Amino acid sequence: MRESYQRDCLGIWFLCQSDKCSSEYMSQCINNYLQAMRKKVKGISKKEFEMLKKAMQDYLSLPPQDMEGEDARFWQEIVNFQFIFDRPEKCIDLLNDVQKDDFIGQYETLFFSENSKRLDIQLVCDKHAKDQKKLYNENNKKDKMYKDVLKR
Repeated sequence: MRESYQRDCLGIWFLCQSDKCSSEYMSQCINNYLQAMRKKVKGISKKEFEMLKKAMQDYLSLPPQDMEGEDARFWQEIVNFQFIFDRPEKCIDLLNDVQKDDFIGQYETLFFSENSKRLDIQLVCDKHAKDQKKLYNENNKKDKMYKDVLKR
């Protein structure tokens, strides 16, 4: 999983590949993961949330290991036309205001709301083409993620 901050648009990438199963199967695994994490996120205790928040603040507070790391961070700001060279410090300040309910709400909005947007790009080899079509049709009919949240 990789986060993406392109042009002020929050996003997450899930990159998967397999020589054993179809792309649709991999999409199903991602959906299962998101649903399992949904339960964990909803059930997180205040203490656990504060520990995670502290861990993220500690991570953001780490100085660059070398000039190359600092250079890469600055160039990322330039390439994305953001120019927020003190981003780690600002993120730490913003994290102080984040509450558990904000976190849960953001997870729900990002993955399980009517506002959720998703783009699945799948490359399928001939070996998995039959499985791909079969799973695609089955998943669209019965999978909760596609019936209730995402519309294909």
